[in-house]
Amino acid sequence: MQNKKARRKLRAALDCTICLDSPASPINRCQNGHIVCGICAGKVGECGVCKTKLQVSVMAERLSRQLDLKCNCPYFESGCVNPVAAADVKDHLAKCYFRDVTCEFAMKQSDWEDVETILHAVVGLLIDTNHDPAKRREALDDYCGRYGGKIPISLRDYPAHLRNVHQIEFHEIVDGKWISMDYLTEMDGARFEASPTPHVNEVMQKNGHIFLFHSCNDAELERNWVTILGDAKEAEKYAFQVEISSLANSGSNMEQSFTIPVLAYHDHTKLSMAEITKNSVVIPACHYAQFGITMDSEPNNCLWLHFEFTIVEKP
Repeated sequence: MQNKKARRKLRAALDCTICLDSPASPINRCQNGHIVCGICAGKVGECGVCKTKLQVSVMAERLSRQLDLKCNCPYFESGCVNPVAAADVKDHLAKCYFRDVTCEFAMKQSDWEDVETILHAVVGLLIDTNHDPAKRREALDDYCGRYGGKIPISLRDYPAHLRNVHQIEFHEIVDGKWISMDYLTEMDGARFEASPTPHVNEVMQKNGHIFLFHSCNDAELERNWVTILGDAKEAEKYAFQVEISSLANSGSNMEQSFTIPVLAYHDHTKLSMAEITKNSVVIPACHYAQFGITMDSEPNNCLWLHFEFTIVEKP
């Protein structure tokens, strides 16, 4: 009993003095013995109690492993709810399925207005809003909306960012419901105008999970695939079904049905285009050229096809 009580006291003595959780590696201490976990040390750079210099504590690291300390993942609020061994947090963060994302809507540097405007946005983002999470998210959204900045966004906040900043439609999917959309693509004769950078077409929600409908194309092929903002285990539970057809007034008839797997969001970012293609609905440019139609409201090189799609649970 005394041994257990002593271990509890020792665990409590190792708690980070800033976040008050079990200390994630590398564990730091100041000259006065205050413990600061590796996550907090990376943010503040000094002891949160006495403001003195920090250094890695070899003794605290050894004790953490001997006591098998566990702590919450820093991405807990985004969905990573399983405790992580404190000694393994650094490795875990690099592959956590709930880590921050960078927005796929990125403008080229040549599109930026001028250096002064960019600096103003960055300064406002990193300094003025540093201590106000709500204002910081607002500044992130504004920066990304104007400049396509490659800045980390919380996985939890990403759907709202896509909807509010980039005006991506949001769909609630219940069993038996299909989403009906008409999509256009720009053609260069009988070939696509290449758009190799992936982008998000739709945001979908089913059973409390968020799914993203992505697409990109080269001159010959358009690729469409779906990801879940979650881990591979959850992705395995779902499939994406889509039916593609010519529009009713096209004068031609084309109907195709596909079922493809759902990918974990952070897994798809590591795949090559060949691997993406294997998990995509692939539409050749010749199908758009043959079965797509133009509309008066769009240029003549913009052709439309009809999509109906849904998310289903695998049996």
